[in-house]
Amino acid sequence: ETQDNTTFNIIGNVSYARAMDVQLNKGYRLGWTNAIEAYAEYNRSLSNHTDINRQLGKSLEAFRVVNAAAAPPRASSRSPCFSNELRAEDGYLVKRTDHPGTCRFPRKHGYRLNGHELYINEKLWCSE
Repeated sequence: ETQDNTTFNIIGNVSYARAMDVQLNKGYRLGWTNAIEAYAEYNRSLSNHTDINRQLGKSLEAFRVVNAAAAPPRASSRSPCFSNELRAEDGYLVKRTDHPGTCRFPRKHGYRLNGHELYINEKLWCSE
């Protein structure tokens, strides 16, 4: 937060990410990541609160899922089988990139990924 004799200025940054990488059964690994980066700035007059000098905001959110049989040690080293990316500016969604999945899950185990929660046979197995 910065302030001088005539203006009031606020700058904010948010950076958040989470990742999960699990060995589900022998030779089958699943991983997912979710990350967001956001920036905002607001500057207005101290004498006239409706006199806004600068206001802006930008953000990027990305979600990726990787899975494979006989996978490398870390899921982050593989290409995603699903990815989604959102970009926003000044309160508006300006770009959405979806790469719908080619994810394949072993049917006999009933795997299902819902956000950051992994279900096996409709029971919550792990969550961040």
